[in-house]
Amino acid sequence: FVYVSLDGWQGAALFHWESPRVQVVVGEETAELVSLLAASEPYPLVGARIRFEATLSGSAQSDSLRLEFWVETPRGDFRQLGTVETCDLAAGDEARYSSEITPDEEGMYTIYAYLYDGARRIGHATEQVHVTEASSGT
Repeated sequence: FVYVSLDGWQGAALFHWESPRVQVVVGEETAELVSLLAASEPYPLVGARIRFEATLSGSAQSDSLRLEFWVETPRGDFRQLGTVETCDLAAGDEARYSSEITPDEEGMYTIYAYLYDGARRIGHATEQVHVTEASSGT
């Protein structure tokens, strides 16, 4: 991603301007990591399984891509949830892959998905889920 940030003078007044982020792709990737979504209640409870789904879209014929799922816990631990060797994708094909986590503490969980073509990372997405304790019902 690239963006432009400008500071300067316009007459006697200072100004600041930033452009929106624009993704620049040099060459064509074989596939794109289109989305990463949590399939859960808006505020899942500690101990309730949370499923995450990544959607891939083929841009050219590809085989043997690798999709990795990672989690950062509220404590700041960073661990791998799983690795998937994807099926072959042709241009225009879509495929979905999932991973799960059962949170053991309250707080913000950040899920990361990384898509690799060999050793080269060609996609990245994140999703956050806030996990809460069960209410006592008082």
